[in-house]
Amino acid sequence: MMKQKNKLLLLAVFSALVIPLLLVGNAGAISLPDGSKPDNTTGLWAITDYGQCISGIDNAGKMYVATAHNGSRADCIDFVYTSSQSGNYDNALGVNNCLRQSGRSGDAAADNVSHYWASTCVAPNGTGISLYGLDRTSQNCILKGGTYKSACTNSWVYTGSGPAYTSTLGTGGQGFCYTTIDVTSLYGTQALCPTNVLGYSWNTTSTSILYNKCAYNYGIAGILAGNITKKGEIGTDCTVAGTSVDLGTTADNTMGKCMNDGYSWSTGVTAKRSNLGCHAGGSGTLLK
Repeated sequence: MMKQKNKLLLLAVFSALVIPLLLVGNAGAISLPDGSKPDNTTGLWAITDYGQCISGIDNAGKMYVATAHNGSRADCIDFVYTSSQSGNYDNALGVNNCLRQSGRSGDAAADNVSHYWASTCVAPNGTGISLYGLDRTSQNCILKGGTYKSACTNSWVYTGSGPAYTSTLGTGGQGFCYTTIDVTSLYGTQALCPTNVLGYSWNTTSTSILYNKCAYNYGIAGILAGNITKKGEIGTDCTVAGTSVDLGTTADNTMGKCMNDGYSWSTGVTAKRSNLGCHAGGSGTLLK
């Protein structure tokens, strides 16, 4: 009787440990929010989203892939739109032509796409210098004969597990549009604000628009905690703090539309554009 029980116990242990291994092939349908999938050969996770080089976004929210610079992140963000392209990608007189989506005076290309104004390594003739394989520092740029400064360039964007771009145009990957919202009406004191939960914070900086307020950084609907400027906006037109928004609507239901309107998009690998509020020239720089 004892031997029979031992055999049954061993069979149960064998079933629990071995049978799941026999079924591992079925895990191929599993994927994480960042697009990673099981590699059924090695048993490790394979990264499927290596990013796309985006030259800019138009006013309709279409994201343009810079196919000539889509081979690597370094090649993408080291490219500079130069004076050879009618000289209309500069930051002259406080008006950043690089970010314009229309009215780029005299622009022979007339692409009407808002590009990205960001720090990169620039040669004396205005072209970009590759820092591939190097830390992106001013010192390394100097060693290669350049100056590390702000210029008009592309941005490397991660689109998550959504459909890949199938042409030079795209609206981005699957995910959701979000922004920082003011939730002080729900959590009116510092003690009530759930700062132990990811995304919540209580601001104690007296000069901040959120001073003595509770904010949630991943809000889809609610009261704006700060001013929002459209990516290609030139001037002071913006959505001001205190406005009620719902980013789950069709107006911001794609990555391109959302980021063009000045908000952030999460695909599991969050893509966020910096926003300096209502100001001449707008912002539009993706975190890199």
